[in-house]
Amino acid sequence: MTGEVIAAGIAAVAAVAVAVTPLWGAARERRRSRYAAAARILLEWHEFPYRIARRTSDSADCLAELASMGHELQERLTEHRAWLGSESRRLGGGYGTTADKIRAWVATAAREAWDRPAVKKARAMNLDLTPYPGDITADVATYTTATRWRFGPRRLVWWKP
Repeated sequence: MTGEVIAAGIAAVAAVAVAVTPLWGAARERRRSRYAAAARILLEWHEFPYRIARRTSDSADCLAELASMGHELQERLTEHRAWLGSESRRLGGGYGTTADKIRAWVATAAREAWDRPAVKKARAMNLDLTPYPGDITADVATYTTATRWRFGPRRLVWWKP
């Protein structure tokens, strides 16, 4: 009888493991997608001053579209920052550091871009905005290094660092 109870217990644990494993994989994939989206918004935010500078018109519609884009980028950046901060202090910190550096540069570069006239000729697409201080790829890597921690040894630890 004891052997039957043990066998039944093992079968139950195996059934739970088989049922739960795909859910863990799906949750992990959703997280990875959100981490990638968070990196993408950093790059989109970095590109925003260039979009302003390359506008082809100063019409109300064009200006409204760019202003709306700027608001949306800020909202998405804040959303990702809040989500990552709730996921892990380490992730939120790496992302926040990167976002702050990009945000400081965007403030200067966007102001400079708005002061430029609308582009009328192709050669005006070559921009000489204040250069980004450093390598944007390296700055985004600060954040992605933290995500590797989330999927590396961190997942084996029950507490959040």
